[in-house]
Amino acid sequence: MYRLGKSHVVRVPLHEYAAKALQREVSVLRQRKFRTLEVPTVCEYAKVTDRGVPIALYSWMDGEDYFTVPPHSPDEAAERLSRFLLELRANKASDEYLSEKSDNRRGVPLEDRDPATQKSILEIADEFDAKRLLNVWKDALAAKPHNGPPVWLHGDLHAGNLITQNGVLAGVIDFGLCAVGDPAADIPPAWWLFDGEARQVFRRTLKIDENEWRRGRGWALHNAVIAYSYYRDKDKLQLIRMSRDAIVRLLDEAS
Repeated sequence: MYRLGKSHVVRVPLHEYAAKALQREVSVLRQRKFRTLEVPTVCEYAKVTDRGVPIALYSWMDGEDYFTVPPHSPDEAAERLSRFLLELRANKASDEYLSEKSDNRRGVPLEDRDPATQKSILEIADEFDAKRLLNVWKDALAAKPHNGPPVWLHGDLHAGNLITQNGVLAGVIDFGLCAVGDPAADIPPAWWLFDGEARQVFRRTLKIDENEWRRGRGWALHNAVIAYSYYRDKDKLQLIRMSRDAIVRLLDEAS
């Protein structure tokens, strides 16, 4: 991403997977409206350029990421984020973006993610109790599957993709992993971002039943252990800390 003047930002993908994600993001942002939180406005998009890669021009969003400058009130942030998700889910689902057709697999049945999750849990067993993590995962797998219609998901609601302004959660960016599937795949912020009452505010506002909550816990664990096992020896300090904090919260809740 490159800042262009004071009011725009240019996004250029570095590989084929990112190019597909950019195309998905542009399509989603152009078709959906939100009121609770600000999202990027697509100003221009070129699927093919003389450099052989797509490029997108967006409006610039003022603020800081949630990780760097968290909101003053986690409870308020939890409510605002959950209301944003309700708005996203209210949009008509598109078969074109069904999770089972996507590369990122966000929103598929958890069983689809079992091998990768167990592998990552074992890879971090030198730092965390693998048996306890596997118990959390197995509980998520045992939850009843989603039996309603598939809904829109953001798919990547971690602190780096949330924007705060003056201490208030104000925006969401990076819609490249959007898909249509099990809504539980958007529940990970409950553990990635929130503790205590804020976590319960998030759950109450979304009216999450026990089975969706358990599947959401599974998605939070899946995302966290895969990110942590891959990045913990790399120069991605914020992502390492976010994923590690999520794992600790999940274990604390399971105690």
